Parts: sequence; structure tokens; C-alpha cells
Amino acid sequence: MDSIRASVNEYSSYIDLSNYGWVSFYDFFEKINLLDNFNFKQYKKLIRSNVFNAYEYENYVFAIQPPVYIETNLAGRLHSTTQAAVQFRDGSEYYFINGRPIPAWIVNDKSSITKERFMKETDADIKGAIYESIGQQGMLDLLGAKVVDRREIVHANGDREVVELLKTDDLFKEIDNQPFAWVSMCCPSTGTHYLQGVEPHHTNAIEAIASLSPFNAKDYSFNFRA
Repeated sequence: MDSIRASVNEYSSYIDLSNYGWVSFYDFFEKINLLDNFNFKQYKKLIRSNVFNAYEYENYVFAIQPPVYIETNLAGRLHSTTQAAVQFRDGSEYYFINGRPIPAWIVNDKSSITKERFMKETDADIKGAIYESIGQQGMLDLLGAKVVDRREIVHANGDREVVELLKTDDLFKEIDNQPFAWVSMCCPSTGTHYLQGVEPHHTNAIEAIASLSPFNAKDYSFNFRA
């Protein structure tokens, strides 16, 4: 992965989207016969060739075909927690989570992710990618989070809902030496189970789950599902 990152600086800067603006500008003058430049014509052929990227050296140019598969998140960043986010025709593939390059094992070998491995990891991006890859429940199970508060909410329509606040015993420097924390609840009307991360300063389960909504703890407790 380090070699891949290092090679990024060798990528061509002449064929990416940032060049399309000035190319279209001069293309207009070419169309009205105010520009006739051989090198520019050749450059436009390169742009139109559908080349994905290129490595350019003194005596050689290595052109790369576009990937056969790309997956992104809603922000348009390369992202996949189930497979390689970028896959090429020759079988080469690259893994990304939220735009950051990651080792393949985070996606392909989730069974190798242990608490010991997570705790020993010093790269915050890798830890964040693990969290994203195995999800809230996976992290809760991995780190052995425990219930520190349990409350029952009685809604105005009579539904009863148990909310639990869970925290890890371990503290993590990535979040200012605090524990990871979650709230767990089961919707009484649909039976759907929800698990959401919350700020670790919470000590009350209802206050914690209310912090994820526009309501305060009192309103959430009695009127949220009226």
C-alpha cells in the first residue's frame, strides 16, 4: 500500500478533469479558425481516447484503461465495505473506505479483526476503516461493550420501549481517551432493532438516545411516538 501511495505522485497531471476547462476554451478558438496547433490536436486525441490515467517518463508512457468497476459513497468518494472499490480488467483492485486507501484484509478478512489487533493499531484511519467495515454491532461485540444504563420509555400511545446505553471498558486516544458508547433500542411498533453510536459523556440512556433526535429527554420519553 505504501508503494501505491508513493506512486500517486507519478500520475499524469495532463489528462484529468482539471484540464477540461482550458481545453474547451482553446477548442472554441480552433473551431472558429483562430487556432491551428499540431500539439493541441494531438493532446485532444489523448483526452478523447478514454485513458484513465498515465505514467509519463522520458522515453516511455504507460497508459491505463478505465476500471471495470467503481463504487463510491454518497459524497462521491471511493468507498466499499464489501469488496474492492476500484477493480481493473487485469484483476488488479484497490480498497477504499470513505475515500481513504485501506489494506484489503479490512474488507476481505473480517474474521481476522480481533480486539487485540484493533487495540494495537496505531493508525487512526485504519481503526476508522475497521469501524466502518464491521459496523456498529460488530464493534460493540469486538470491544465487549457493557450495558451501563437501562431505561424504559412509556410513550403516550402506551407503547413501552427499553433503551440501553452501552460503553467499552477501554479508553481510546482517538476520542480523547474516552470509551466508545452506543444506545440500543427496539422499536415497539415495528420490532426493528437499532444500534447507534453516541457521545461517551452520556450516563443516562434516554438522554443519550434523545441526543440523536430534535427532542430533549423529556419530550422523547413521553411524546416522541404519540
